[in-house]
Amino acid sequence: MCSVPDPVKALKEMKRVCKKNGKIIMIEHMLSKHKLIAFFEHLHNPITRFLFGFNVNRKTDENVKKAGLKIKKIQNMAFFDVFRKIEAKK
Repeated sequence: MCSVPDPVKALKEMKRVCKKNGKIIMIEHMLSKHKLIAFFEHLHNPITRFLFGFNVNRKTDENVKKAGLKIKKIQNMAFFDVFRKIEAKK
């Protein structure tokens, strides 16, 4: 979701094509809840967006909810909480 122009729209499409009892599993880098890490993410996001086309400071968990999906589990994977595994359902 870091390089998708409209992540909520993309998540709504994932919801649409997901089977009734299916689940959506994503491993995402996203905005940290740690203030210092988040500061650096905001600081270098314009650079990563310009050079590589992706955002490092998206709030993917909030976008999942905005798309009408229910988060079943969020697991921190690496760099404290920057990389997270998100499991969601319709």
